[in-house]
Amino acid sequence: MKPFLLTLAAVALVGPLALAAEVAARAPDVDPNCIPGMTAAVPGLCSLPSHHWQLTTHYLIHGEAETNWMLLPDR
Repeated sequence: MKPFLLTLAAVALVGPLALAAEVAARAPDVDPNCIPGMTAAVPGLCSLPSHHWQLTTHYLIHGEAETNWMLLPDR
């Protein structure tokens, strides 16, 4: 009876750890240099959960306009 209880206890302890590892393995890789509001010449340079790339136009101080992709939060 003791080996069965030890096996049951091991499954109860390891099960949640295995589930957490599986969820972490499915999460997209996050680039530490990827920050919300950053701009890039091409979309998809990096990714953050709950963010997307959108083509935006920035108006600079001297009246010039520049179009880039910007990483924005999902709404």
